[in-house]
Amino acid sequence: MSLTLAIQLGHNSTIAISNDLKILGSLSQEKIDNIKNSSSFPDGAIKNLCSYLDISKSDITEILICGEQIYPPNPYDYKIINNKTVDKNFFIFISKKLLKQFKFNKIYEILRNYRQQSLNKNGKLYLKEKLDNISLGQKKIKFINHHNCHMASAFFSNKSINYNEKYFIITIDGAGDKESCTISIYKDGNIKKIESTPQITSLGNFYSGVTRFLGMKPLEHEYKVMGLAPYANEKYADEIYNKIFKDIIKIDPNNSFKFISKIDCFDTFDFLTKTCLGYRFDNIAAAAQKLLENLIIKLISNLYNEYKIKNFCFGGGVFMNVKLNMKIQEQAFIKNAYFMPSCGDESNPMGAIYYQKKYIEKNNIEPLENLYLGLSYNNNELDISLKKYAKKFSHRFEENINDYVAEKLKENRIIARFSGRGEFGARSLGNRAILANPSKIENFNKINNFIKSRDFWMPFAPTILYEYAHLYLKNFNKVNTNSDCMITAFEGLDLAKKDFVAAIHSSDNTLRPQVIKKETNKNYYNLIKKFHKLTGIPGLLNTSFNLHGYPMVSNVEQALYAFENSDLEYLIIENYILKKK
Repeated sequence: MSLTLAIQLGHNSTIAISNDLKILGSLSQEKIDNIKNSSSFPDGAIKNLCSYLDISKSDITEILICGEQIYPPNPYDYKIINNKTVDKNFFIFISKKLLKQFKFNKIYEILRNYRQQSLNKNGKLYLKEKLDNISLGQKKIKFINHHNCHMASAFFSNKSINYNEKYFIITIDGAGDKESCTISIYKDGNIKKIESTPQITSLGNFYSGVTRFLGMKPLEHEYKVMGLAPYANEKYADEIYNKIFKDIIKIDPNNSFKFISKIDCFDTFDFLTKTCLGYRFDNIAAAAQKLLENLIIKLISNLYNEYKIKNFCFGGGVFMNVKLNMKIQEQAFIKNAYFMPSCGDESNPMGAIYYQKKYIEKNNIEPLENLYLGLSYNNNELDISLKKYAKKFSHRFEENINDYVAEKLKENRIIARFSGRGEFGARSLGNRAILANPSKIENFNKINNFIKSRDFWMPFAPTILYEYAHLYLKNFNKVNTNSDCMITAFEGLDLAKKDFVAAIHSSDNTLRPQVIKKETNKNYYNLIKKFHKLTGIPGLLNTSFNLHGYPMVSNVEQALYAFENSDLEYLIIENYILKKK
């Protein structure tokens, strides 16, 4: 057996394993150590996924590392901690407080490059040590460019690609291998990069700087800024946009496919402290969202006007912004818009595999069939775990589990569901989910107040049966896009405001749906069909099964811990019904 292991180090460290035919599984380290966006070396993910797939490390013949520059864990912790700690970082103090203050930018760039080279050297020593510790240090290792990973994941993972047509492939994130945006064209089996934007002009870092300025955690809470934006007063948001944000980042007047900026976007937080103090938080969020949307819509419009290509694929963490994605797919010139699901750096291991296998080696590796690429458990394993909690929870086996769950959901009960293989990425797709009747607004409050502790302005999301999606989502069939994985949004039609009132954004009436087909997840689909038959509503409120501050549960122990430490009344683990004593 000849297998490939791909590893993303750093923020949300993740692995994927494949043979020459398909990707067999993908697992983030956070799903093992239960630390959200864990940057620890993914030895636990490697051990657990190898065990689940019943493979030996000796079967792994090559290791692909996502990125040419490899850093040790947490070199940029100063981004997410308090300002006093930021000032204690010697490099940041010297470079920002002294050199940049007096416009010694060339010396600053020399220092930054030196620091990155030093980090890269230490990162590769760290990688070698960690691989040696798990008996993988002698394997053949290849380093795949960061944005090539994003590019390949966005393009080759898509099962609807027509290789006889032309496509734009656009990647935008914070930064990786000194780039923050790349634009490539697929044509006749070849991919050609036509432009890139350097890391100092990073839309991702700008948006993360806004996140931090608003008192939230960068590289994690950007979705909260996006969710907050619709609540703003348009007049005051536009004032901030026009006065402060509009000219900070622009399309280069000499190159319509490239961004330029007046500031180094790594310094966005400092820029905002000088320009935005005194403005309301929601208006700042709306101005930042408007800047992001306007710039990227302008970019893709320029591309279309030049090349007349109507097919687009998108990768990189910026495209986790579902409101941006909605704006993109609404453009009249777009025929196909595909957004890599959970397209942050956690998608890079799959991208590395696709880049090496599909593009370099020309193997016929399959695109993703679905995102259920994690772990699952058999009845013997479940029995062992359930016995540990026998004094706290009663449990019984139910043959017709979907009938039972559908009936409870009809009764307005909230159900945690643990079934089948876990989902890859950040979104719940039904297998590690908290489910509720979406037509009852009180369920929004129950889940928020007693289980999830989310910010009041953040909406939940629905799962909707494919056959009925056009009744709820405006322009659902207008553009071919991947609406099956909560990576894009739609404006809700009138019926959505009624049937999905607990799973719709209360300000702008948009939904971030999982539109499910039977072949994608038969068991979950059948559960919703049964609920539909009982209530007339072809969908459910679906939010990730986790406690506040924790990642989505992956294994049974995590599910039982979350159940114990929340006000959930029911937990379904496969065919077992658990209730608190």
